[in-house]
Amino acid sequence: MIRFLKHHEIDKQKWDDAIGDSSAKSVYALSWYLDCVSNNWCALIEDDYISVMPLPVKPKWGITLITQPILCQQLGIFFTEKSLIKDLTVWLTSIPVTFPLIRLCLNGENAKDKSIKGKPRNNYLLDLSNNYDTISGLYSNDCKRNIAKARNKAIITKTITIDEAFAFFKQNESIFDNQQMRTIFDTIKSQNLLSISAASHHETLISVSFFVKSFTSYIYLASCTNNHGRKSAANYLLIDLFIREHCNSKSILDFEGSTIDSIAKFFAGFGATKIEFLQVKRWNIF
Repeated sequence: MIRFLKHHEIDKQKWDDAIGDSSAKSVYALSWYLDCVSNNWCALIEDDYISVMPLPVKPKWGITLITQPILCQQLGIFFTEKSLIKDLTVWLTSIPVTFPLIRLCLNGENAKDKSIKGKPRNNYLLDLSNNYDTISGLYSNDCKRNIAKARNKAIITKTITIDEAFAFFKQNESIFDNQQMRTIFDTIKSQNLLSISAASHHETLISVSFFVKSFTSYIYLASCTNNHGRKSAANYLLIDLFIREHCNSKSILDFEGSTIDSIAKFFAGFGATKIEFLQVKRWNIF
């Protein structure tokens, strides 16, 4: 049986255990992460948490919507080995009709169910299990040229604090100039899952990237590069460094994908594989 639970009714320990046992496990779906991106999120639960579906809520226009939160690329239904109800249509139609709009991105595992119609979205994943020479051998020629370009321009990589990173983001990305964004990253850091990489030229920051550990994956969650950094291809160097440091591991680098062709090409240039997921949208008419 699938039940709808309000936020205060959710057993977060059982919830997190279910996410950890699921085939699509992701930091996005852990209770503490959802608390940051949608502080009153609700859920659908099968029996005693053998399958779960987070429902991130957002008040807008005087009503409450279910919509994909910021810095949370995919959610959907998380199945475990004990799951019984695996028909995605059953799950989606179990969302209460009191929510007038549902707009969610399902996870890559859900996309394998071809009975569900939605808007295809592309993610890019890079297998880090091979050695660096094998992985970098699959870089595109353009990617290799940009990495060499950054090195020739004497761009150096360094470790910086979260305060320094946010100061740089605020100077160059207005979206980061709010308390919710800071709370999200401070919380990730408190869970010891945040890595910050930076590039500088003559001691001046020109590019910063946030990577988040997500079970056996790393998510390229956010990045910012100023004009000097773009001209010198500093972000290519940061990703290459991350790959060097995490190759030969049973891990995946999740680039999160993009609907912008130039960004998608940037991710694919590192040899990442395109994986499809779906965005589903439904209006409830009373």
